[in-house]
Amino acid sequence: MVVRGAAPKGATGTGSTGAEGLREGAGKRAEARLRDALTDAVVGAQCCRDAFSSEHGVASKLQRNVVASLLALKLAPREEFRTPQGYNV
Repeated sequence: MVVRGAAPKGATGTGSTGAEGLREGAGKRAEARLRDALTDAVVGAQCCRDAFSSEHGVASKLQRNVVASLLALKLAPREEFRTPQGYNV
């Protein structure tokens, strides 16, 4: 018969090995979640960088309209600009 909250059969009930084991397991799970989150962040950052630093960008309709308006004002806009970090804006 198993009673909820009772120590497993054969346990002496001394020491805090069970609680320590639970804390250790929780710590390992938290560490694994943090490692996964950091990996996702690095991968996400690389995907964003790749998207913004591609050689061939496609201008949006808004960008084309802004350029046309600036040209109509006799201004010379730069449609694409590469930052020192390598991003195209």
